[in-house]
Amino acid sequence: MIYGKRRLRLKENFVFYYPKGKMKARVKIGGKEFVDQLTGGIYLKESLDPVPKEKLEKNLFKHKDKDLKLISQIGGGWTENISFDCKEFWNRKMDCYQWKYEKDVLPSDARFREDCVWL
Repeated sequence: MIYGKRRLRLKENFVFYYPKGKMKARVKIGGKEFVDQLTGGIYLKESLDPVPKEKLEKNLFKHKDKDLKLISQIGGGWTENISFDCKEFWNRKMDCYQWKYEKDVLPSDARFREDCVWL
């Protein structure tokens, strides 16, 4: 049994690195207003030096870059909506995927489990 409120709290940042496109991004989750708040940006940098995977988070945004240009600002909340430059890209009411069921499936398919059928 589980008692109390279930909570998921994320700290720190997510960093993304795309050396071919000379881009990097930082997304911070959580904030003063909302726990699920997203803030961050996608940046263009004229010269991106190779960064080893192990040191990516520490070295990618460790100091102020002089030739760093903001391409897009990220905002919203990861449980409600995500926007880029104040244009909504995703919200929780959108259909993200559609299930496609096969008609002729194996009898051992999980959808035919007796407990699920009775439920």
